[in-house]
Formats: sequence, structure tokens, C-alpha cells
Amino acid sequence: MRPLNVFQIGNFEPPHSTENHLRQALEHLGHTVFPFNERPEHWRGADNALSYLIAEGNRPDLVLWTSTSGYAPKETFPDQHTLLVYAASQHIPTVSYHLDLWFGLKREHEVREKPFFRTDIICTADGGHQDDWWRLGMQHYWFPPAIVESEVFVGIPRDRYASDVCFVGSWHKYGHRESTHRFELISHLQEQWQEHVRFWPEPGQPRIDGRELADLYASTKVVVGDSCNVPRLQRYWSDRVPNVTGRGAFLLHPDVVGLSDQHPDLVTWPAGDWARLDEKIAYWLEDENQRVTTARDCMADTLENHTYEVRCKQLVTLLTQKGML
Repeated sequence: MRPLNVFQIGNFEPPHSTENHLRQALEHLGHTVFPFNERPEHWRGADNALSYLIAEGNRPDLVLWTSTSGYAPKETFPDQHTLLVYAASQHIPTVSYHLDLWFGLKREHEVREKPFFRTDIICTADGGHQDDWWRLGMQHYWFPPAIVESEVFVGIPRDRYASDVCFVGSWHKYGHRESTHRFELISHLQEQWQEHVRFWPEPGQPRIDGRELADLYASTKVVVGDSCNVPRLQRYWSDRVPNVTGRGAFLLHPDVVGLSDQHPDLVTWPAGDWARLDEKIAYWLEDENQRVTTARDCMADTLENHTYEVRCKQLVTLLTQKGML
């Protein structure tokens, strides 16, 4: 794989973000990344930034875009479109990359409206609506969630995070009202496991990332997972799966079609079957040796198959096969 120049659009300010993890992975693989920080006030100069790189002898081989909705509002759509047209005129392929779900949510209309979905290739974590993507004439490819390789490590157990069971993510305020499973899951865990379960982040606490997240997972025996619109979706789950398994923690996740194909060692339960969930939690709390062994097997699989370095290689291979590189 030859080194590439990548013009990457995204919000690079939060250190732990999809765009920064992609950037780290690309650079780890020997590619050169030219970041363009996505902001409403920056969009008018996006095509000029791209032309400047070409004029300076740093012609990008690829435009890679991970968008944050609030940073690419409707009034900037014309400037986004100008960028895509200019890239096409220079025969530079454009790729959208995102972990979120659109089909089946109230924001589904955005797929038809946003320039973000008018790139040459669209890569998302939604593998369950391929027919819908193709029906709209969009070159969509399923890229399941991943973790950057530098964050695949086991943390240090901390008393402040210690618990038998935990849930990490949006739990006291969850943005997708279409996904009732999350509310039912949290309510059940609170009622059934009481002082044995903890929920993170605590109200008013910022999102937990990096080494702190690794330490949290190292302090918990069983991590219970969830994903948007479980159990109605297929081939879609959150990045919680690689983020937990990549840090060597034991994850118990609701069963989703396609999940066991990608993560064969992961332990699941039938979504919505709370009695079965309780049985599995109790079983895996009791058998520490098997729990640790299973967690390590999942970690090894994630390192081999589900890092952003792997995804970047897959993306380059895809573009090469399509004759875009």
C-alpha cells in the first residue's frame, strides 16, 4: 500500500473522536493527513484549502469526511457542494465515513438532503439498510465500528470505578426516543441489580474516554451493552463493542444479526429477554476464569480485525479495486 495524501474534514478538537482516530490510524500506516477542521465559518474556504494543497505539490489522493451535524448546517450546503464539485474536477475521490445510523430514525430525511451523502463512496456502520442505500443510488459500504490500535490495552483497576456490573454510555438522557430498549434495559438493571450495578458517566460528569475508560472497564466484572434500535436492526451496533472488548473487558451485548459473524467470541443475550440477561450476568459473575479467558479472546479478535488501522486498509483496498486510487 503506497503512502497517500489525505485531505481529511472533521472536528479534530475532541481528542477521542472518529475523525481523530482515523487520522491516527492513517498516520500510523504511513499516510500523510492534511486536516481541515469542520466549522460553519470554515466551509467557504474548503475548496481553496484543497486547491492550495495541489498548488503546493501536496495533491491529495483522497478527501475523507466525517461530519458533525452542528458544524455543517444547511446554510453551508452550497459551500460543501462546491468542495465536492472541485474535488471531482481534479479527479480526487471523496469518501464519507460515519458511525451513526440514519434509516429508521427521525433524521432519515438527511440522507436525501445533505452533501455529506453525495460523496463518491459512503462508509457507515449501518449494514442493515444496504437496499435502501442502493435504491437512492448511493455507493454505500458497511464499515463496522472499530477502535484505534493505540487504545487496545488493559487498564488499571480503580476503587472509584469498582462494580460487579456496569453500563457505560447515554443512560439518564438518551437522544433517540425511537429506541425503547435502552430505557427498558436501564430500568431493569436498576431494579434487579441495585447496588451491584453502576452507570457511567454519572449525571453532570463528562464522557469518559482514554485511559480513564480503560481503568473503568478493568474495574468491572461484567459490562452490559446496548445499541440504538435494538432489537429491530440488523448489522448495526455501536462502537461500544470494540471499545469494551479492545480494552480487555467482558461485554454482554444484546444479540444483533451479524454481530456474532464479526465478533465470534462475544457473549450475547436475546434482546428484551430480561430473565435471560439476569441468568447470564449471574453465570459470568460466578465463573471468573472463563470470564477472563473470553474477554481476552475477544480482545485478541478486536486487535486483529476491528481497529481503525484495519478499516483504513480496507478503505484503501476498496478504492483501489474501484480504480479510484
